[in-house]
Amino acid sequence: MTAPTAGRAAGPVIDAPPGTGPATEPVTEPATVPVSRVAHRIAGLDRGGVGVLTIYLVLLFVIPARLAVGPAGTPASLFGLVMLALWTLGRLLGAPRASGLAPVQRLGAAFLFAMLASYVAATLRAAPGGEINAADRFVLFTLSSLGVLTYSCDALRDTDQVDRVVGRMVNFTAALAVVGIFQFFTGFDITTLLQIPGLTATAPLESLLERDEFNRPSATATHPIEFAVVLAMAFPLALARAFYPAPRHDRRRWFAVLAIAVALPMSLSRSGIVGLVVAGVVLLRGWPRSRVLRALLITPIFVVAMRLMVPGLIGTLRNLFTSIGSDSSTRSRTDASNTALNLFTDNPVFGRGMGTFLPSNYVILDNQWLLTLVDMGAVGLAVILSLFGAAFFSARRARDLTDDPRVRELGLALSASVAAIVVAFATFDAFSFPMAAETAFLIVGCCGAVLRIQRERAQDAGEKTTSTQ
Repeated sequence: MTAPTAGRAAGPVIDAPPGTGPATEPVTEPATVPVSRVAHRIAGLDRGGVGVLTIYLVLLFVIPARLAVGPAGTPASLFGLVMLALWTLGRLLGAPRASGLAPVQRLGAAFLFAMLASYVAATLRAAPGGEINAADRFVLFTLSSLGVLTYSCDALRDTDQVDRVVGRMVNFTAALAVVGIFQFFTGFDITTLLQIPGLTATAPLESLLERDEFNRPSATATHPIEFAVVLAMAFPLALARAFYPAPRHDRRRWFAVLAIAVALPMSLSRSGIVGLVVAGVVLLRGWPRSRVLRALLITPIFVVAMRLMVPGLIGTLRNLFTSIGSDSSTRSRTDASNTALNLFTDNPVFGRGMGTFLPSNYVILDNQWLLTLVDMGAVGLAVILSLFGAAFFSARRARDLTDDPRVRELGLALSASVAAIVVAFATFDAFSFPMAAETAFLIVGCCGAVLRIQRERAQDAGEKTTSTQ
């Protein structure tokens, strides 16, 4: 036997037969990184896409939703297209996931096909140019929303990452609420100072709206209704994080709860209040009895405190509901609904084309589900409602699959947020408001991610149990 040569791999060396050269040793190939891993790193799918989703939240909440890149959409919408491209790259070049597509991702794909069918229906009926342009914009909106949904569903690899994204969403919403409170008391719209090169206003950068001599804040949202609905979506999530057990319990998280709770009634929006009440009902049904009793005690105290802090606000808010039968806006919505249903009968299956029911050509229809019925037909409405229904039950199922109190809090809160979305969207044309619509799809993606994570943990636990037997 001969001694190993320096630089060679350690191990036995076989003598060469007489008359032949030295024995040839196998050469170790340099380690290479698989293409799939490179793709996952680029897409942010290897260690989670928290950073990518944080960039998205900054674009969504910090830049006023009235500012857009021409007709292409808001910066957040365009970044949603980037996330769709990143997710597609990770899927095409990466190894397929054992769990496959989540239920919300499958229904998201169905939403895309239903939208394309309605787009074809719009072109076949020779719609006016303005309506076709609106349909084109909705195609981009759909792709962007699905990018947010699919990316967040796959890129969030564990519960901690979901919690970080939800926490940052709550923090941005709390900042939104603080800006709204400032607008309410001062009457100064600070967002008009944000002039960003390359962005144009899709809506007038006007002073604050008013109702019964009260300022109606919108912060960086396009309208007080959108502002209120976004707050209602985030409120259950803020509560869940405030109720996290030790050592994650942090009293500073109650600031977000308080800021959102104070700002929401200042919007004087029925949509936001209805969404908040529905979310509250879902939470009360899932909370322990002791917490329910505390909530029922604190709520009237909070209402009294708001009444003392802002005299007349609670009364004005109450009148929005007590006078709903005689309110002029209610009557106009009823007339608009009749017009919309008449148009639905012309294209009942796939609709007349998503985005083509323009207020400038027809009437203002403050009901996203009815608007979807007209634009995308019965098929489109069924698909979108199924998508949000799948998100609701995904969050509930994830809660049932674990005993982790943090995950159970998060699952309940996500389901409450989805319930608020479904009900509030019946009170305004939500897909025309980018912040509300895109926040909703991010919440849906988080619902899918939580369920996938819990299913994978249950599967791993079952495999370990089987291997030890």
